Amino acid sequence: MAGRRILLLCAGALFLGLLLFPAWKGGVRAADISQRLGAIYTLILRTNHAPDGRIVTPAADVIISAGESVYFSGSGTDSDGDTPLQYQWDFGDQNIAGSTLQTPGAVRFDTNGSYSVTLTVVDSRGKPDPDPALVHVQVGPRFSQIVDDRDAAFAATGQWNEDTSAGCDQYADSSRFGLAASESAAYSIADTVTWTLTVPYYGLYRLGGWWPGNSSCYSEGTGWVSWEADHKILNNGVVVDALLVNQGKNTGQFNTLGEYWLAPGSLEVQLPRAAARAVRADAMQLQLLEQGDRRVEIITPADNDLFSSSTVTVKALKYELPTGWSIRFALDGGTTAIVGTSCGSGGGYVCAELSGLSRSEHTLEARAVDSSGALQPYTDTVHFGVGDYYVLIGDSITAGYGDDDSSDDVSADGRNRNGGWIPPAYSLATGGYGQILNDLLTSAFGFPHTMINEGVGGDTSKEGAERLPSILARHPRATHFLVFFGTNDSSSWATAAGRRPSGLGLRSGDTGYAGSFKAYMQEIIDLIQSAGHQVVLAYCPVALGEDVTTTPFADPDSAEKNQYIKEYNQVVDELRAENGISLTAPDLYTQFLNNKDSWFSDNLHPNGSGYQGIAWLWSQALGAR
Repeated sequence: MAGRRILLLCAGALFLGLLLFPAWKGGVRAADISQRLGAIYTLILRTNHAPDGRIVTPAADVIISAGESVYFSGSGTDSDGDTPLQYQWDFGDQNIAGSTLQTPGAVRFDTNGSYSVTLTVVDSRGKPDPDPALVHVQVGPRFSQIVDDRDAAFAATGQWNEDTSAGCDQYADSSRFGLAASESAAYSIADTVTWTLTVPYYGLYRLGGWWPGNSSCYSEGTGWVSWEADHKILNNGVVVDALLVNQGKNTGQFNTLGEYWLAPGSLEVQLPRAAARAVRADAMQLQLLEQGDRRVEIITPADNDLFSSSTVTVKALKYELPTGWSIRFALDGGTTAIVGTSCGSGGGYVCAELSGLSRSEHTLEARAVDSSGALQPYTDTVHFGVGDYYVLIGDSITAGYGDDDSSDDVSADGRNRNGGWIPPAYSLATGGYGQILNDLLTSAFGFPHTMINEGVGGDTSKEGAERLPSILARHPRATHFLVFFGTNDSSSWATAAGRRPSGLGLRSGDTGYAGSFKAYMQEIIDLIQSAGHQVVLAYCPVALGEDVTTTPFADPDSAEKNQYIKEYNQVVDELRAENGISLTAPDLYTQFLNNKDSWFSDNLHPNGSGYQGIAWLWSQALGAR
């Protein structure tokens, strides 16, 4: 077009056409435009929208027996009118030929298994539906697998004893157990058993665990078995859950550990000997429940989770998304998307790293994106926070026993709603001071907090030290550990010789130091600090009587039990000075003595007002004003 100039006519991003004008030094004149409108050379461009296909029959997933048939029919539409449409069926079985008919009719399935049937509709210009219609055909019984402790898919590292006791309610004829920390120092927290189960297809699966507990097993009785068997569940190397199991309950049967949407590959269940009491390892069962439609599911963070780092690795499941699709993560409704990359060992998951996160509440969205970059309607959203992560360690006072005020049993952010473990059944308490302390600190400092209650009724400082390695393993994100013991150490049953000696004024190696309150508290401090966390100690409260139901002391402050408690509190001061713990110890002893008529539910435990008092004292020690 020598000697001419071209003027493109556009409206936003839409190209309307072009004008041809004679060359002119000054460019195209407005007069030329008005004179030449009658000579517009028009080039019409339009977007080719993808068609939409649908499987009409079957309308949902079906279950049949081998050798039976399923009737298939489909439909398709195209908003641009680019017809006729093509139909491409894939029946998910390499032994069954695909079809290009809109209605293939009856298709026979001869082999047991699960088959993902897809229909891709293509318009007359060759553009396919990017989200093919999907339905599943289950042929024969749904998948189910059991791995027992003698199977090749079961592995044990470290020291695990085999139990073949006659009459024991085991799955088959044997099980394994790891001794409690108090029974053998030779056993390591790293000793782990692993069940490896097969995940044949995408689907929703139920995972069940079987553990024996009959008193004939190792002659231990149900009280000997751990209430905190610490299971970790991984799909293709990606952690999908971690949970504590009370193996003193529901023994001799498969108990549901959880239901999970999983990717094909492997499912590992790991059980470390990470508990103060013995843990049992017997059998695991995996059952396919359903398959359903495509989905995106955020695995990490869990909803309402809390992180202490400004960098968080997020993970999501790509559930049966077509080849070439990806997942994009968006933070706090922002337009900047982070594309996940494959992670784990067997596919199905994507990960991305979020950095520079502020100490605040956040929203994370994960959304499927097809191969052309278009957003698809498969999405998941979770809320999480970045802030301070506290772990509460102690006895039944930490656990929340005696709390009679349910109005503050759940923190305002919904993160904390349980207390600690209460024997003999070791069920979770519903109260305590953690939820209240969360609200006080979040309000005072203006960023999120969480309080994880690891208190256990009946524990002394000795049991606290024995449990701590497993607690540390469960809470790598923790920033602070709040610790106080003494009520049970000062009891006449605390040791074989009676009340536990304080160890006041002693150091490691001194006569009388081993087995003292100070020795066990120092062990707790060493473990917490060596793991990189901050430890804060509190004074033990005064006791109004020797035990819960005994006659109250006439003068609590002068009672023998409280003489021990006051020495323990002096030990707390020594430990703070010797370990560089700068934060002040909340004086629970004096405050409970001053409020003995209104802060107690019995001789030892706070009531609702008492737990509110503990939370307020902790908040002041931690700097809330």
